[in-house]
Amino acid sequence: MKVLLVALIAIGLTSFLSAQGKLTGSISGKVIDSEGIALPGCTVTIEGPALQGQMTFVTTETGSFRFPALPPGSDYT
Repeated sequence: MKVLLVALIAIGLTSFLSAQGKLTGSISGKVIDSEGIALPGCTVTIEGPALQGQMTFVTTETGSFRFPALPPGSDYT
């Protein structure tokens, strides 16, 4: 019984600790004009203190963009 309890605790701690290293987020949106029409081919740039420089993305045919796996932060522009 003690061996089973120790094994369960070890598995629980392992999954908890591995989850701590994967803290990321994403920013996504859509570029539209003043009439609400999607704008494909626009360059969207994001920067912030949590990034090493800038990241850019060219909007899709529907005007959408997405920056995945961003480090935690709140000062993105």
